[in-house]
Amino acid sequence: MMKKYLLLGSLATMLLITGCQTTQGGAGNTTETAGTDGTAGQYNSVEEKVMAIEQQLQTIYFDYDKFNIRSDMVDAVNSNSELLKATVADLAAGIAPEAAANAANVSLRIRVEGNTDEWGTDEYNQALGNKRAVSVRDALVGNGFTRDVIEHVTYGETNPVCSEKTDDCWSKNRRVDFKLVLEPK
Repeated sequence: MMKKYLLLGSLATMLLITGCQTTQGGAGNTTETAGTDGTAGQYNSVEEKVMAIEQQLQTIYFDYDKFNIRSDMVDAVNSNSELLKATVADLAAGIAPEAAANAANVSLRIRVEGNTDEWGTDEYNQALGNKRAVSVRDALVGNGFTRDVIEHVTYGETNPVCSEKTDDCWSKNRRVDFKLVLEPK
């Protein structure tokens, strides 16, 4: 529970560091944040901002029983790399002067989470999920990241996004998700 609050607080700090502006609205305080595409979004809480950041990172999907990155997913990996580089640069720059002290006290880690469908044994799916996460980690390293800022985990079949017994559903579970983790230095 404490780790959850620490993570939430750290993400709130990251949002401050990335240059959010608070404006007064008629119904109360809202925060306007410029997205990577130049559009602005309105958020009423830190939780909404955290969700918006995570939604910008694309999920990487895999073929059945495979861990190599599909050709149609290469652009998604590269797009995520660019977004992550911008986020790391913003954090390192300490854009908001009042957040500069906090920027010196946190480090950003990228977590790639490997998942599988329900086919196969638990042990096999754990290993396959790990291989998928490692493939994406290695692609990030190829795009300029160092391994020490990337952690990879595997959930195997234990973290499905879909539970129907259909090919379409199973294909949605063969994936790697991205998470940003701020840690105190």
